[in-house]
Amino acid sequence: MRHRGGLAAYGKTGRNAILALEELAKLGLPTGTCAADRAYTGCSPEHFQIPVRRLGYRRALDYKVNDRGEQGSWRGALLIDGFLACPHMPATLVHTTHQPDDKAVREIHDNQRLTDHITAREPHYLKTKQGPDSRGAVRLQCPASGPSPSVNCARRDRLRPRIPRTPGPPPCESNARRSGPEVESRWSGLAAREGRSTRCPANSRE
Repeated sequence: MRHRGGLAAYGKTGRNAILALEELAKLGLPTGTCAADRAYTGCSPEHFQIPVRRLGYRRALDYKVNDRGEQGSWRGALLIDGFLACPHMPATLVHTTHQPDDKAVREIHDNQRLTDHITAREPHYLKTKQGPDSRGAVRLQCPASGPSPSVNCARRDRLRPRIPRTPGPPPCESNARRSGPEVESRWSGLAAREGRSTRCPANSRE
């Protein structure tokens, strides 16, 4: 199907797609990934991308050769093929999809180098912290943050240093009233496994 009429046609295309998806929502059908061709990629966010996300769909959009790779930025994060990513992603990975033609990208499994580079991008993408709200907005976080960071970032560690955990067993309580046989026994067993003194600090006096 060919689309004509410039931006006006794109707007109508996007709105028509949303009307169809809204009808599916009324039927109670589950949401998933909304795959669309370039006619929908060119729609303004207000006419297609944002309403699709509000309905609970992920989007899989197709890009022209010159539109692939780095597409812009948002608050310091790079926009790469529709995904927000760490600005320190290696340039080789950022631009890996910019030069290949449509056939190479669509038949990616026949190109091991391209497959490896796209896979290597994954740890650098911003991670979802909270799903879409009523406005369709999602909360993302740096891939170097959280309890399970996917990349190491010297800049983030410098700005927001992590508090290292104190090595060794948890400290005993220093309250003498809690330094009875039970505490002494627990410390002795733990100290023996760690190769430490078996004298409980709770019983020591300064």
